Amino acid sequence: MAVATFHLSIWYIAKIMNRVSFGCVSLLALATSFASARPAEEADLTWRPVVGQTSAYRLTSTTQVNMGDGPTEVVFSLLTRETIKSVETDKVTTESVASEMKMRFGQNEMDPSMMGNQTGDGKMTTVFDRRGQFISMSGGTAMPSNPRVDLMRVFLRPETKVKVGDSWEKEWKADAAKGIRNSKARWTLEGKETVMGVTAWKITHLFAELEGNQAMSASSTIWLDVKTNDLVRTEGVWENVRFNEMMPPVTTSIVLEIVRP
Repeated sequence: MAVATFHLSIWYIAKIMNRVSFGCVSLLALATSFASARPAEEADLTWRPVVGQTSAYRLTSTTQVNMGDGPTEVVFSLLTRETIKSVETDKVTTESVASEMKMRFGQNEMDPSMMGNQTGDGKMTTVFDRRGQFISMSGGTAMPSNPRVDLMRVFLRPETKVKVGDSWEKEWKADAAKGIRNSKARWTLEGKETVMGVTAWKITHLFAELEGNQAMSASSTIWLDVKTNDLVRTEGVWENVRFNEMMPPVTTSIVLEIVRP
């Protein structure tokens, strides 16, 4: 299971309705009544990890930062390969390796040697519960993250089957020791959609801190392969993000998508 972050595209859809005859309107109303009578499609979004399964994902983030001389676009990307190491009743352990790290400040490419381990041996071990909630992380060469940011990227799978249009939620209480604020997330099953050549369940995600100045928020879309429930793609935008307390809040758009052999 990839630790996901998101790039958001805000789509404005304008539908132009032409005048139709009374007969066409009647047929449309009849068709609509039949459609509404059909039960909503149901999905079992249970995580189905298999020991030894390996997946590769490419992450790309785009952030506007101000270094004192006006806004500058910072684009970061990396490839991560993740392997399921163990599957237990209440938890799943994964091992991941990041490579192909790239960063661009405006028009200037950053020297890869300044971005840490590029040799592929900086393995990161991560443990999740069976619904996908983060438990622990060890190893690797990653920089410490902000616990508030960690909440924004949680993808919590529902405990039971859900129908199209159903939502499920998660709330976190403020905890000074953990460094988190009162926060809430909601996920909604929107239906099926073809993405990257795969029929996928489309899920929308909203997150918001409920207190404090410059509260963080996120809006994203997640696509899961309907056959395997594996992540295919996620995209979204994070507002007022502070990746660490030394940085000012920024807006970041993120895309994470599967890379096939």
